[in-house]
Amino acid sequence: MGSGRLLRGDTISFGLLKEEEEEEEEEEEEEEEEEEEEEEDDDEDEEEEEEEEEEEEEEEEEEEEEEEKKKKKKKKKTLSIKYITEAKSILNAQQ
Repeated sequence: MGSGRLLRGDTISFGLLKEEEEEEEEEEEEEEEEEEEEEEDDDEDEEEEEEEEEEEEEEEEEEEEEEEKKKKKKKKKTLSIKYITEAKSILNAQQ
């Protein structure tokens, strides 16, 4: 009689232990999934930061190129004015 009760108690304990183990496994799986999601989010954030940095660099390069073009254009304009002035001086001197 006594051993029958122990057997039932053991069975119940085993069932509870199994249930606890399953819950722990589920919790571990959930934690792993959360960690993976966090890692993916971190990777996405890193990619976004890199893309933003690249865009900023490209914008800076474009601005520098525009400034160079403006400088060259201004220089050409200055040279043109200089040559026109010299040409007028030569013409005036010839008259």
